[in-house]
Amino acid sequence: MASDPRFEIPTALRSMGIFGGLIMIVMGLVIGWQKSGGQTELPQTGFKVPPKEPGLLERLAQAVLDGGKKT
Repeated sequence: MASDPRFEIPTALRSMGIFGGLIMIVMGLVIGWQKSGGQTELPQTGFKVPPKEPGLLERLAQAVLDGGKKT
């Protein structure tokens, strides 16, 4: 009977190889997309971010600067 020619690859090394392969696939897709003239940035939609409410520190600083006056 012939001996088994297979050998074990450590799990960590196999996982690193799979991860590296996926990284190379993604990079190849991105490079190909850029070389073909595709846009990598999305066009602006015209949406404006509404102003945010002042936080606790901003309100506290304003109260200190106003001298405690009610507005």
